[in-house]
Order: sequence, then C-alpha cells, then structure tokens
Amino acid sequence: MTQQKNWPTECDPQDTRPLVPVTFAVPTHPARGNAADPDTLLGRALRSVYAQTVVPSGGISVACDLNGDGAAVTRQRALDEVSTTFVSFLDSDDWLYPNHLETHWRLLQENDGDVAYSWWGGNRPFSEKTHRGIPFDNAHPHHITMTLTVRTELAKQVGFLFPQMHPEWYGEDWKMITGLAALGAKFVGTAEETWFYDASHGGNSSGIPGKGDAGLWQP
Repeated sequence: MTQQKNWPTECDPQDTRPLVPVTFAVPTHPARGNAADPDTLLGRALRSVYAQTVVPSGGISVACDLNGDGAAVTRQRALDEVSTTFVSFLDSDDWLYPNHLETHWRLLQENDGDVAYSWWGGNRPFSEKTHRGIPFDNAHPHHITMTLTVRTELAKQVGFLFPQMHPEWYGEDWKMITGLAALGAKFVGTAEETWFYDASHGGNSSGIPGKGDAGLWQP
C-alpha cells in the first residue's frame, strides 16, 4: 500500500513558508495488535515533516510494508510515487529537526548539487572521525545513511532493488549511495545535525523483515 499525503496547510493563507519541489518518501510497517501505538513512530516522523521551516510541495509518499518485503522494496514503492524534482528520504523510526529540509535545499541550491546529506543526533552507527564533515569523494564514497535529499531522476535511475542482496542485510541504502556516486552525482553535505536517528527499539528500519522497527510494525 502506498499513500500520497497532501500538505495539511496547502490551502492555509496564513502559512507563508516557502515551497520547495521536494516529496518525502517514507517506508513504514502496519501496526501489529497493541505492540505499538500507531502514532508513536510514523506519527512522530510525519509531524517532524509538517514542522519543517520550508514546505515540500509534493507532500509525503508513505509506503507500507504489508507483505514483509523489507525496506528495499518498500522504499522503492514510496519512490515510485514521487514526481517532484527532488525526493527526501525519511525512515519511519527517525524524525527531523525543523531546519532539516531547509538546510538540504540551501546546500543543493548554493552548490548546484544532486544529493544533500547532514549529520544526526541520537545513535551513532558510524564513526564521527571517518564520516562526519568529510567531503564526499565519488571515487571513494563513505556511508552517509539514507536520510538524503536526492534529485528524483537520479534516485529512480539507481533504485533500491538489486540482485544478490545480503541474506541478513539488504544494504539498499549503501547501494543507492554508491550507485549515485557511480553516476557522477554531486554530493553536498554538512556536519550540522538536522535529524534524529532513533535506535530505541533496538535497531534500524533497513534490512530484512523483522529487523529494527519491523518488530513494532508488522501485519
């Protein structure tokens, strides 16, 4: 199931925030019984999008993993619904600081970039010494996670579905990053924290079904 969410204030004349040609692509899982409040993870992630200092004109494309297909398939379905010039990825177990999209958009515009990335608060899955604030080298890419804002045409060209995925970890985020680098995409980044990586549920949302927030969001 994929659902395109319209911006709730798009007809509000009091909302004077700038519009930017971006759609948020959000993979998630359906609630399972009483294991999780349906508003806890996804609701918090969506509220953080609505609180941005700039408005994504394409709204939010939410893809729900109903069949236990995993993050790669679900992210791809969310991406398929995007028609704006840029797409910004957000996992349903993470949330954004209000300046996240504005920061990414400024980086893209000031540097004529194709991919914008930033650092995060919360859990540190990668060493700050070897990743934070390091300029991106297409010939020797480093991991910057999947919370990126990417030119949609390039993101769709690479996609998330690859043969010979690792049996315990899809690695679709790393394959997207290296695929964009191979295409010659221009990466622009900052060491500034603009989002929160939430590992309170014991993992992240990438990987095979049952990993990360899939333990809270399942049929």
